[in-house]
Amino acid sequence: MSTFSSFKVKLVVWFALLALLPLAVAFYEYGRLEQRSEARRADTALEGDLRAALTGYTAQVDAATVEAEQLAAQTSLQSAIRAHNRRDLARALRGHPHAGVTAGAIHVGAHGGRSVSVIAGGRVVGRVSVAVPLDRAFLQRLSAVIPPGDMLRLRGTPVPRGYRTLSGGPFIALTPTRAIKATANRSLELLGTVLVALLVAMGIATYLVGSSTVVMPLRRLARAAQSLAQGDLDQRLPVQGRDEFARVAQAFNEMAFELEQERARTRAARARFGAALAATLEPAELLSIAVATAVEETNAAGGMIERPDDVIARVGRPEEGKERIAFPLRAGAVDFGSLVLTGDAFDADHVETAAALSAQVTIALENARLHGIVQRQALLDGLTGLANRRGVEEKLRAEVARARRFDDRVCLVLADLDDFKSVNDSFGHPAGDEALRLFAATLAATVREMDVAARWGGEEFALVLPGTDAEGGVRLAERARAALEQCTLRVDGREMRLTASFGVASLPPGDGIEDLVNAADAALYEAKRTGKNRVMV
Repeated sequence: MSTFSSFKVKLVVWFALLALLPLAVAFYEYGRLEQRSEARRADTALEGDLRAALTGYTAQVDAATVEAEQLAAQTSLQSAIRAHNRRDLARALRGHPHAGVTAGAIHVGAHGGRSVSVIAGGRVVGRVSVAVPLDRAFLQRLSAVIPPGDMLRLRGTPVPRGYRTLSGGPFIALTPTRAIKATANRSLELLGTVLVALLVAMGIATYLVGSSTVVMPLRRLARAAQSLAQGDLDQRLPVQGRDEFARVAQAFNEMAFELEQERARTRAARARFGAALAATLEPAELLSIAVATAVEETNAAGGMIERPDDVIARVGRPEEGKERIAFPLRAGAVDFGSLVLTGDAFDADHVETAAALSAQVTIALENARLHGIVQRQALLDGLTGLANRRGVEEKLRAEVARARRFDDRVCLVLADLDDFKSVNDSFGHPAGDEALRLFAATLAATVREMDVAARWGGEEFALVLPGTDAEGGVRLAERARAALEQCTLRVDGREMRLTASFGVASLPPGDGIEDLVNAADAALYEAKRTGKNRVMV
């Protein structure tokens, strides 16, 4: 009896050495990883808070700049500055509590903020500034776009204890550390419970069997657990029979399989994230990837990107879910819709994951929107709103290639405002800008939808007319010339009449772009030389 008892004690000791210690190491390492994972997740959420706050702050700064530009353009304010009349300046700033005007030694209103020059009579007479106050009310507005429980503070303000912080720009984002610890502790408690139950079951089985046949399965379990703790998720134990050891081996294999599946899901998420980054400038593809990722990461039945009057991306079966959660995709005043997920139930982790994904998708959509604006601006003239020279040259190359391919015609019209230098000299450059805008509007109203009107450079404009011969180009140019001649531009109470000269050239088969441009330019020169305000071919 004593020998049997001694053997069981030795068996339990061996079990503790081979199984308990590696599992304890794995539990300890998992605890450290869980703490770091929760901290990273909290930092990701704080980054989203800061990005949302900085987006709102940038929108306020841009609005202040627009307000300053509008004030600087007011004639009453320009007159008050030239007259050095403080009372009129204060009256002009009424209704703009954060605005101020500086003109020489005179300063009226608030200080600081975004400022623009006040130009009157062709010179800078002062500056208008509009400040964006960083006060409690502003922080409350920004706090409305961050998740409940998180807070925003300004840099330099006291930070309460018990919060994890992240700084960016003028803001500090805070989230309670107790939530991070509580989530990590719950995972550790659950894992600890599972491990304790597993060890107790295996210990009892080992104690009852009491034979050397237990040693080898336990050694295999210990080696597999140690390899699992070191990251080798391919480890599996043979399942022999239907006893406790078989169930332990089965449980271990299921745990290893779940860990392997989790690693595969993590890799897939990284791959999707990389695809999303590659598709950042393609909103439709980005939205599809975002919905698919959100559905998989939250185990949802389905998901969609929903707008008030449309559904623009859809994955799974969102109509079958019992519970519905939605996250707005909003950047400042721009609303991209809402990420909607449906399923049987969503826990706090699912909601947090979806919220973080929504914040990242919003930023990517805003980047795509801004990229589109930049692309359009690269091909547009800032003063007239027409295509710039780069844009019209691209259109001309495409139309010339089409005309060659289909043995068709394409017409180029070059137009130039007559005596434009005298307009600038007599009325000032702002009047010259108005003249250019008026001419551009006249051309835009004259051309067909398929045509392109562009600013060629300076006071010279170009029209690309696909499928049009020289006769058709002359008719269109004549309409534009007559329309401009009927327009009147008023500047400082004086009326100004504008005329323009037009050169028309049509591309015959075999000719190239340079031939077409040179021909139109020669025709324009001839129109100028023979008296202006006319159309030459």
